Amino acid sequence: MPGFISILLAFQMVQPYPVERYDVSSGLSSNIVYDIYQDIDDYIWIATENGLNRFDAHEFEIFRHDTSDSLSISSNVVRTILEDNDRNVWVGTANGLNVYKRDADKFIRFRGVPGYEKERVDIQHLFIGAEGNVWFSHRGQGIWRVDAKEFTFHQTKKGWYYNNYMSSDANQTIWYQGHEERHRVLGRYNHQTQQFEVFKWPGEAFPFKLHVGQKSGKIWLDEDLSGLIDNIEIAKVPDLPGDNVPYQLLEDRMGRLWIGTVNYGVYIYHPETGNIDHLKLAPKEGALSNYVRRLFEDRSGRIWIGTRDGLFKYDPLKKPFQHFDPASAPGFKDLESLVMGISEREGEEGIWAGIFSEGLFYTDSDVFELMPFPFENDPAHKGPANQIWSIFHHQNQPGYLWIGTSNGLYQFDTVKKQSVLLTLPRRDFTSPVVFSVIKADANSVWAAGDEDVYQVNTETGKVLKTISLKLYNNLSTVQSLYLSDVGLFIGTEGEGLVLYNTQTEKLKQLHTIYSGMEELSGAAIWTMIGGKDNTLWLGTSNGLYQLETEKMALDHHAVTQSETGLIIYSILVDDENRLWLGTNLGLAMYNPENRDARFYKFEGQKEDYNRRSAVADKNGRFWFGMNHGLRWFYPSEINVNPIIPKVHITKADVFSRQAEAVIDLREKELLKLNREKNTFELHFTALNYTNPKENQYRYRLDGLDEDWVEAGNLRFARYTQVPPGQYVFTVQASNNDGIWNTEGAALSVYVAPEFWQTTWFKILIVLILGLALWLLYRYRVNKLIEMERLRLRIASDLHDEIGSGLSGIALSSDLLNRQLNLEGKPSDTIQRITSSARSLANSLEAIVWLIDPQKDTLEELVLKLTSTANELLIDKSVEYHIDIDEGKKQLVLPSACRRNLYLLIKEAIHNIAKHADAHMVSIKLKTGRKEMIVGIEDDGKGFDVTTISPGNGLETMKRRAQALGSAWSLQSEPGAGTQIKLSVKLP
Repeated sequence: MPGFISILLAFQMVQPYPVERYDVSSGLSSNIVYDIYQDIDDYIWIATENGLNRFDAHEFEIFRHDTSDSLSISSNVVRTILEDNDRNVWVGTANGLNVYKRDADKFIRFRGVPGYEKERVDIQHLFIGAEGNVWFSHRGQGIWRVDAKEFTFHQTKKGWYYNNYMSSDANQTIWYQGHEERHRVLGRYNHQTQQFEVFKWPGEAFPFKLHVGQKSGKIWLDEDLSGLIDNIEIAKVPDLPGDNVPYQLLEDRMGRLWIGTVNYGVYIYHPETGNIDHLKLAPKEGALSNYVRRLFEDRSGRIWIGTRDGLFKYDPLKKPFQHFDPASAPGFKDLESLVMGISEREGEEGIWAGIFSEGLFYTDSDVFELMPFPFENDPAHKGPANQIWSIFHHQNQPGYLWIGTSNGLYQFDTVKKQSVLLTLPRRDFTSPVVFSVIKADANSVWAAGDEDVYQVNTETGKVLKTISLKLYNNLSTVQSLYLSDVGLFIGTEGEGLVLYNTQTEKLKQLHTIYSGMEELSGAAIWTMIGGKDNTLWLGTSNGLYQLETEKMALDHHAVTQSETGLIIYSILVDDENRLWLGTNLGLAMYNPENRDARFYKFEGQKEDYNRRSAVADKNGRFWFGMNHGLRWFYPSEINVNPIIPKVHITKADVFSRQAEAVIDLREKELLKLNREKNTFELHFTALNYTNPKENQYRYRLDGLDEDWVEAGNLRFARYTQVPPGQYVFTVQASNNDGIWNTEGAALSVYVAPEFWQTTWFKILIVLILGLALWLLYRYRVNKLIEMERLRLRIASDLHDEIGSGLSGIALSSDLLNRQLNLEGKPSDTIQRITSSARSLANSLEAIVWLIDPQKDTLEELVLKLTSTANELLIDKSVEYHIDIDEGKKQLVLPSACRRNLYLLIKEAIHNIAKHADAHMVSIKLKTGRKEMIVGIEDDGKGFDVTTISPGNGLETMKRRAQALGSAWSLQSEPGAGTQIKLSVKLP
């Protein structure tokens, strides 16, 4: 018989209101908490003995007094916090009132009030009235109303005592309580009369602070005073156990009354039932954690508790998962924590679990008393008896458990604490292991062996039937069993799903006879559990499958976006038909109706669960075995957190070669950076206080990122060497249950360019280039003008000096020749001198015409051609016509163009006069936008262009056409005249 050891674990009982604690080790500035407030942006502000804290669910930002900074808070002893309608945060301290201006990140101080300037103002509580003004009271100085816009102070009641207190209700009506001349006093501010309505009655001083319920509108007192105040219900605070005295009150949105005490933590009163729950914040009564200074409910229904030893948070949205690790108990530090196999025995409040290689253990589910029951090995079986794979409790056998181990099948008597190893028939080469045990009928169980399945009588322990699977080649170990109306389903580790017909006693591999089940053929089927409507859920090495047993239809459920690597070891179905899955990737909740899945992390990590290690106890709790103990919870309490978290971009870390700078971005819409500081980190947060480590983030820098960057739970984005430009950074976040804030938060980011990349610099460069081009143009124009003047001067000089001289020589020679003729002495020499002089004068006249800038127009060209035609054609009795466009007469031709064109046409006229025997010559100059078409045509005798050898005249014209850049064409036939055509490009 195995030995029996009883060990009491140091395991705290499950709190009905599990809380999370923050203290100085978490980043809180002091463990003494005076006040708690949530602003419009969802930040939590905490007033402490040593500074003001702003909390974003991850980090505490601390504001402290700085003697050298007049814009810092006036005191480190912070009493109370409030936000007005303009988002200013009002802070009452032990040394005056402060207003925190968010946009400027500074405090405005008011250390005194009118009439009491020399007295220190220690502000205990702040309230905001219906008119938007801020109210506070101070001992000896009365009640004050502060205009939140003008910062003016108005005293509404003089005198104040230590035990007096103020409050405000859901309508922001200001109330006060006090004690005057053995009378209790309640005051309500009347906005019409601007006075307090006072209600008095005999009694001792109030034992606790006034509270007006936000949900019910009731005034909570320690006595029943119905009818004292019209339209106001007064409710009595219940008497607390042990005559404990209330100190702080809070009515939450559910109508529960939270009662904070000085030494005993918090009591929660349920008015509809009269029940009172006790929430101890520390095990020992009188501990500083049980001294409650403040109770606060945020907009999501969380209850924040400020004490003298830290800040506590009760979150109804946080999943109440519990963990039990036996290895953490005294004396069990070397215990193997891997739990394989769980069961509940009828009539007990505890759980039986197999701790792998350690044996069978029992733990009471309320007080958690752990009792180990190790098994003795049987040398004949050669298998480790304490390697437990499955535990099963047969309802018709309340005092026994059936244990499947590596050493075989045990029957364990839970009363006598004795175990019996049953002998199961097996072949020599098979293992004695038993992986799974289920109910067969009222008097027997099915046990899965290595390659056989056994039906065992629960009374006698005899094997009633053996189902052999040895006929299937390569069949791995039988892992799981499920009995249904259609037969016994047998899940294997390598040959898929096998169905045993209990009536015909025949086996069928389902994938061989039913289409659509081939994908199960190679899967390991670790667990099976029945669902509604003849559904069988299969947990396999390939994920989750749904089998409709009547139709034998298989459906694969993609529990994750990527099924690769997902192994489902255990399954439980809750009352809402949700599946709870123990997998290698952690605990998951899967809704088969909308096919939505949720994986849970604990301490930021996913846990690894074990095969067929799950049970639902009679109280509705689900238990799952994993590699490090047990995870348990009430599935009815696990709901999706519907709160969409607000997202804030908090700061930027900007990096440069010289230093690193931190820029607060909470109140900014634009981040301006220069080119040297274009590497930066943007930090952001989602204000979800329920498991904030499980928040997910994605971000995008429009203009740089093409798509969203999935950041997981990282709360920053880093960008390196961002090019100059205008960008928009957007971040979105989800809460712990994957509810996304798709609007997110946005920030404009401007990276300034280098000066040479700026618009003004580019404009300046354009202006400089434009000026340079203009100066170059003016220089060229001036040069052209200067050249034109030079041409005009040369033409004038040639005409006046040389031309007149040549004309004088010709005239003198002519006179001399006449005289000699009269004398009968003619001279050939003088005749040649006369001819040469006249020829040189004509040539000089042509040169002067060519260089004279006043002759550059098309009209002058026509006049010159007319003169030339007269000279060459009149003596030959040849008529000619020169046609030009009337509107183009003043067209200016470049001198080179005019020269080559004139000489070309002159050469053509000369050839016609000399060779053509023509009667009519036509010269046409037709001008367009970019070119001038020149046509020269005569009606002379013509010639054969294929046989005639070109002379100097034709070659000269061709060269002139090439100089003009013109396309040249010559057409002529004998007896049909000649046509010359060319196109001249115009400037």
